[in-house]
Amino acid sequence: QALAEFRKAFGTFFKVRDTGEPKDFTGCEVYRDRSKGVCRFTQTKYIEKMGQQYKVQPLHGEGPFAPMEHSVKLVHAADGDSEVRVDPTEFRSIVGALHYAAHCTRPDVAATVSILSKFLVDPSAAHMHQAKHCLAYLLATKNIGIEYRRDPLTGPTSAPFPPKIVAGYADASFADDVATRRSHTGYVFMLNGGAVSWCSR
Repeated sequence: QALAEFRKAFGTFFKVRDTGEPKDFTGCEVYRDRSKGVCRFTQTKYIEKMGQQYKVQPLHGEGPFAPMEHSVKLVHAADGDSEVRVDPTEFRSIVGALHYAAHCTRPDVAATVSILSKFLVDPSAAHMHQAKHCLAYLLATKNIGIEYRRDPLTGPTSAPFPPKIVAGYADASFADDVATRRSHTGYVFMLNGGAVSWCSR
């Protein structure tokens, strides 16, 4: 009743069109099961479109997959060195597309996107390789998203927090940036089984 009254009052000020349950919203797919108390957000179609646009195939094998090759330390390409340069416009486009996925439903690639964003001016082949590797990771895990649940999660991978309790996690590397010796930090806050706030910088 309160919702109906709100819609009626809101409609006196603005033109409102009720299209029912959302299925897609700004590039995200919305899945909702009221009986099970589940709401899930994914970007499967968006990720597939990125793969087609940039001609990238998903990572193959059984995994475990990671957004970035863990042994790689990216550095700025110096003037006069032999590192092959790539098209900066294409690199920026890929990183921007990755950033949107990281911002909406894929906090698991936020750290990689943060690192790649430092090389937007003069990207090398190594930088492009890692950007496409991240996209290939997204393609291999395209159905993963953020899921919120009304009831506590059960199973070996579930966080031991009841519903309506906010849980925060934070971590930092120690001076892992080769050029500046700065650290990389990140955090994520969880509510009802899904991330509600995250950052990597």
